[in-house]
Amino acid sequence: MADLFLIDDQAEVLASYTQILTGALPDLQITTFSSAEAALESLKSTEPDLILADVALPGMSGWDLCREIRSRIPDRHLPLVLITGVRTRPEDKIRGLEAGAELYLTKPVDPGELVAQVKAMLRLKSLEDELREEKRTLEQRVRQQAIDLLETESQFQMLYQSLSIGMYRSTPDGEVLLANDALAHMLGYDSADELLSRNLNDGIYEPGYDRSAFLRRLEAEGRIQGLESIWRRRDGTEIYVRESAWARRDEKGAILSIDGTVEDITREREIRTELENERLLFRSGPMVVFRWRAGEDSIPVDYVSPNVESIYGYSVQEFLEGNLGYKELIHPEDRQRVEKEVAAYVEQNRPSFNQRYRLRDKQGSYHWVHDLTAVVRDRQGRVSSYVGFITDITEMMEISRELEKKDVLIRQVFEQAMEGIIVTDEAGTISEWSHGMETITGLGAEEVQGRPIWEIQARFVPRKQQSPRLEDRIRKEIEGILQTGEFKHFNPAAIFPLQS
Repeated sequence: MADLFLIDDQAEVLASYTQILTGALPDLQITTFSSAEAALESLKSTEPDLILADVALPGMSGWDLCREIRSRIPDRHLPLVLITGVRTRPEDKIRGLEAGAELYLTKPVDPGELVAQVKAMLRLKSLEDELREEKRTLEQRVRQQAIDLLETESQFQMLYQSLSIGMYRSTPDGEVLLANDALAHMLGYDSADELLSRNLNDGIYEPGYDRSAFLRRLEAEGRIQGLESIWRRRDGTEIYVRESAWARRDEKGAILSIDGTVEDITREREIRTELENERLLFRSGPMVVFRWRAGEDSIPVDYVSPNVESIYGYSVQEFLEGNLGYKELIHPEDRQRVEKEVAAYVEQNRPSFNQRYRLRDKQGSYHWVHDLTAVVRDRQGRVSSYVGFITDITEMMEISRELEKKDVLIRQVFEQAMEGIIVTDEAGTISEWSHGMETITGLGAEEVQGRPIWEIQARFVPRKQQSPRLEDRIRKEIEGILQTGEFKHFNPAAIFPLQS
């Protein structure tokens, strides 16, 4: 069961949010307050899993409430969600996030979004509580293990080798004094004994790694926590590791040895790189992402990816501040069509659709764009917003227009040429028969289209020379030309005389 503090000075709002949330989350325990001060007083005895607070509260505001809670429990994470009015300025959102809020919701809050965000915050809080408990348990376990290590050397060795994390003890010069099998296997060795004959400075670190800086820092601070670097395995392959180390000193303070732990974080780094590449795709790639609110004529934007400025010249703030609607950027000749298409797609209950139209940049030039739009609906099936992936296709459209012009020119040449021109498919079936061919042969296009070309050619052979063998010979000659794609002069008159 999760506990939630709901803070708003309007009783009807408290009742509405309570009804929505308890309907979707029957196990959620909700406590309501009409002021921030009352909620703070209750926090002295009860700590909830999540707080939802209106910004515009009498007395202490939602922003001040966030700051006060963060100052009271700086070592624990308590998710805070602020709910604010429709015309909230971007700087107000920044102010709330800096005060410690995780999320902003804008009134009127969509019930589906409210439930989804509360679920997400509660899941996050639950995971963080589990991690905190695991950390506490791990710390207790490590302390107990440290005590056990002091009891006997045999117990120390058994525990040292049983740990799944890589561990070592070395001299400041890098000579390995002690290592466990986990570290040996991480570095590609069969056992820890093989590592004992190695020096960490001898091929373990990648060439660009400055181990002397590591030693200077250890000398000054006594310990290093979570240092990421590249180590080399026995076969020469490289892995990313996270290393923590502690200095063991003599009575004069000189470092006797270094105890360290090593984790292989290669996969973690790969995942982080993949995520960063995805972020860069939306920040600097050719596709601009928009999210539009539904139901408003100006098509207001409540999210746009940062690369909109480099591609179309508009800043993100121009859209989010509400001074620039997406509709006014669509070419006047395209607006009505775009709106009708969107209405039709929504009526068909389409989850997504594609459109092409012209979009104006800040300098006044229009770009042809391809818009892949996903429709976002609330729990009642009503459209709440649209997410569009906009790609500039101006160059492609210009190429298409040029190809259309060339097609028209080719068609004119085909129709006006005095020479006979025949077009067939790969199987030799006639698809085009020019006017010149009609003049030469006396056969109209409707008589020959869809027929094999060798069948038509065979008609012009004198009857006494016509035979299946001759038609087959013509067919083989033409099939050879079609298969090789090579130009070849083929004159059936060389095989047989044509009728005059």
